[in-house]
Amino acid sequence: MDKRAKKATGIIAAIGGLFVLMAGIFMAVVSALAVTVALLPLRKQENREMIANEYSKAKENPAGYAQNVQHKVTDKAGQYQERAMNEYNKVRENPKGYAQNVQEKAKSEMKKVKENPGGYAKDTKSKVDNRIQSGKQHFQEATDENTGPPLGTDQ
Repeated sequence: MDKRAKKATGIIAAIGGLFVLMAGIFMAVVSALAVTVALLPLRKQENREMIANEYSKAKENPAGYAQNVQHKVTDKAGQYQERAMNEYNKVRENPKGYAQNVQEKAKSEMKKVKENPGGYAKDTKSKVDNRIQSGKQHFQEATDENTGPPLGTDQ
């Protein structure tokens, strides 16, 4: 490989790494915002009771509960890792095309915001509310799974 090819390969790898890093940062920010938004309604009594029930389950069998949570976290992390690798592979295959696609999406979103800021805000709020409801549903399903005998017992 000559110097130009090595340099080009290095630049492409750097761009790919940058996109993966940006995707990771974006996911971290989105996750932090989602957690914050999800925690806001905890003032409601039903949510307090749900948290109290989870605390009781964790108190009954801390090791089993922690193991169950760890498995769920590992599964989710694997899903995000797979998505990140897919994005990385897209960048690696066509870095310029990927960058143009990202720029076009950003321009499209900005155009929507400029055309109808109020409507865009309502749509975004609706999407966030749907995500919160989905998160609550997943949480409820996960807690329903934990209502059986504690993990690690033969019951």
